[in-house]
Amino acid sequence: MSGPAAAPGERPPIRISVAWSEADSAWLLELAVPTGSRLGDALVLALAQGLPGAVAADPAVSVAVHGRLRGPDHVLLAGDRIELLGPLRVDPKVARERRVAHKRAQQAGASLGAGRSRPRLSDPGNRPGSTAPEPDAGG
Repeated sequence: MSGPAAAPGERPPIRISVAWSEADSAWLLELAVPTGSRLGDALVLALAQGLPGAVAADPAVSVAVHGRLRGPDHVLLAGDRIELLGPLRVDPKVARERRVAHKRAQQAGASLGAGRSRPRLSDPGNRPGSTAPEPDAGG
């Protein structure tokens, strides 16, 4: 995408990107904005360039620049990535507890099989098809 050329004495526009995702897809919009633009101005431009209005208007959506929450007055720099963040589906603490429990269950299952040994085939009673007499239980 080629941006507008800067007039003599003016600073050239900077390139930024706006990223957001929905349940089944992710989007990345590349924009050229005037140097010194603020986050709120860039979102207005992104709406004009194809950002769904429902995403921008959703009160549950937070806005971050390179993963850090920022307000509409944040001044953008060249290469900034604006991220529209939806609400969390799972509390991070709960998600971590689930991962730990799953990992522990896997480790417990693996350790159960580690102590078992195969029957020794040198013992005649353990050979497949063996007719060796059973040991006397009264003994």
